[in-house]
Amino acid sequence: MYILQTRHKNNVAMITMILAQAMSSTALDTSDAETTFGSKLFATYIRAASIATTLFPLWTVLFTGMALKSPSSFAWFTTEYFTAALAALMLSMGITLKPEDFAKVAKRPNSVFIQFALCYAMMPLLALFLGKACGLDSALLAGVVLVGSINGGQASNLCTYIAKGNVALSVLMTTATTLGAIFMTPLLCKTLLGAIVPVDAVGIAMSTIQVVLAPIAVGMFLNKNFPKVVKAILPFAPVVGVVSTCLLVASAVAQVAEPIRNAGMSLQVSSPTAILYL
Repeated sequence: MYILQTRHKNNVAMITMILAQAMSSTALDTSDAETTFGSKLFATYIRAASIATTLFPLWTVLFTGMALKSPSSFAWFTTEYFTAALAALMLSMGITLKPEDFAKVAKRPNSVFIQFALCYAMMPLLALFLGKACGLDSALLAGVVLVGSINGGQASNLCTYIAKGNVALSVLMTTATTLGAIFMTPLLCKTLLGAIVPVDAVGIAMSTIQVVLAPIAVGMFLNKNFPKVVKAILPFAPVVGVVSTCLLVASAVAQVAEPIRNAGMSLQVSSPTAILYL
């Protein structure tokens, strides 16, 4: 009798152990399946985001067309949101940078000087030439020259990031030309057009700090002190940058949609400004 009871207990224990192992194996298989599905889903997002950000110029053109056709669609995105959107754009770039990146660029300052010279020498003269070659009237000629006499924009930093270029160099170039606009834009307009264009020096300086330097500094701080957080959000940074830029472009175009439409296709399609930036 004792032997039978012992065998019964052993059988129960063995069955219990087998069931526990089966349940554990099932749980692991389920966990692995969930992990595999999550990994595949994230990999799909990465591929889609890469394609979408590469097509950034296309989205910009589409948003511009939408803004021209239906300006009211972007009425909600007023200039009050511009600083925040630009800051979000630059923050998405800042988290990819380290102080060492700027240190490397500082060792080769010639690149920044050359870009500054091209921005404020070649571009204004080319704008003047194209404007006169296309027979623009004085008002439009002044506008084209003014566009050619201003600094580089934050979108160039995004394009550099998408192209896997030197983002630190691009940021320094943007900062240099933005601050240079304080004195170079009025000087060029006076020299080429004989007109004085007032520039808010304090406003430009403050704007540079708010939408370029501060977000970049915050981004580098996060990259250095919270690398795990940055690693988690980094795949979403290009998308944030593209969306911010498209909204900024669309809102700006929507605010002047009527004058652009009234100018006719000759100015919109074969504009010297478009040729200048191509």
